[in-house]
Amino acid sequence: MSIRVKLILIYVILVIFSAAFIAFAGMGMIASFFAGITDAILEDIEVDEAIEIVIDLIAELNVAEKSEEGALLDPSFIKDVDKRLQKFDGHLFVFHENQWINVAGQEFTEPFFNQLEAHNINVAKPHQPPNRGIEYHNKTYYSFAHEFNVQDKSVTYYFVIDGSDLDEVWGSLGNFIIKFMLVILLIVILPLAYVLSKDIINPLKVLETGANKIREGDLDFKLEAKSNNEIGKVIQSFNKMRVELRKSLEKQLQYEENRKELIASISHDLKTPITSIKGYVEGIKDGVANDEEKLNKYLEVIYNKSLYMDRLIDDLFMFSKLDLDHLSFDMEEVNVTDYMNSCLNELMLEYKQHGIEIDYKKQIANHETVWMDQQKITRVIMNIVQNAVKFMDKEEQRVTIGVEAQAEGISFYIRDNGSGIPQNQLSYIFERFYRADGARNTKNGGSGLGLAIAKQIIEKHGGTIAAESELGVGTIVYFVLKKGKVAKTHEEDSINN
Repeated sequence: MSIRVKLILIYVILVIFSAAFIAFAGMGMIASFFAGITDAILEDIEVDEAIEIVIDLIAELNVAEKSEEGALLDPSFIKDVDKRLQKFDGHLFVFHENQWINVAGQEFTEPFFNQLEAHNINVAKPHQPPNRGIEYHNKTYYSFAHEFNVQDKSVTYYFVIDGSDLDEVWGSLGNFIIKFMLVILLIVILPLAYVLSKDIINPLKVLETGANKIREGDLDFKLEAKSNNEIGKVIQSFNKMRVELRKSLEKQLQYEENRKELIASISHDLKTPITSIKGYVEGIKDGVANDEEKLNKYLEVIYNKSLYMDRLIDDLFMFSKLDLDHLSFDMEEVNVTDYMNSCLNELMLEYKQHGIEIDYKKQIANHETVWMDQQKITRVIMNIVQNAVKFMDKEEQRVTIGVEAQAEGISFYIRDNGSGIPQNQLSYIFERFYRADGARNTKNGGSGLGLAIAKQIIEKHGGTIAAESELGVGTIVYFVLKKGKVAKTHEEDSINN
């Protein structure tokens, strides 16, 4: 179940449960509170009896004020009112002409009356705030006052109730609220916290740990996704990112290593012919080439070394542009038969004078076409043939070039009968500046970039290139290019027919 669905369910349950629980608990709390107040104030008196007593008392006080002169100051009347209030655990105190009339007994003294008067000093004001309790002899008393007019003189009645039991009710109400909150905590909040901790907080801590490891450069770890929810998927993506980041870092380190190797290789391959040219030029200057034959020989060597450097720089320039993806390709649909006839004429003309025989094997229909840049593919074939010729070690030197149709495209191959390549070196021949058998020399004019350039050109065409070899027998290098639309159309026609 996803975190989103869980949170929605938790929210709905929380709202419904809380609303129901608060409603029932609130009604119970209110009922308990008023029952507690009733028990604290009325004690053994029934509610209807208490209401009747209060109504009768208010009525008598109003009648006494208006019709019975002096009744409100009559000690017997005051004592009777006090007796009625005692049923509510209360007392009556009367203040008249700076005198207190106390029928409640000696328990209440002048300090109590001073507090009582201070708490009811605004008795004549109709909107006075509720009085705070009076603390006296470890008890709390609550009072309210009412002023009467008797014979144009003020008589103030102070109704005082012992509120100690009310404090207990408030205390029990506070305990009830605390218990209510604990129940909410245990039933709702703690399970929600558990869900959030399990599905959100703990996985986020795992992600934080992983992020810190990456920040410290440690990429050899794996985060465990214990669920398949949203954060679990984030952890899985985090792991994939870590793997890709490690690959990227390894690739970057490899690029840096390759860059250093490239610089070293360029330095070596350029320094050797330059040193040779410099030596021959100094020989000419010093008069070592003292006859025309020797001079021509020196100049021929200088010329060949210059050609080698020119080819090396040309290969470096092309490799760099391929590597940076700055070399444009003029892709077109080319008839394979026409293209190979043109290419073979050029190859045979160049290598026939060196005693190398070029054979051609065609295993395709005349209508077969491929998508390619003719100039770039010619460069590929030339590079492969040049590499094959460098390692010819037999009296009869032969290179066979062939094309054949395959399901995935048109396959081109170049087979030689040279010395072959060891199996442990075969996978490296398409790397830049690689020379089999450590043959790092320029006697054959090799730059070490020919097959690397061939690989990049074929890959830019969306094709594949590979090699097979057997020591003492020879090597075959083959690459596959995509078929053109014309070839596909002919295939469809042949199937339909």
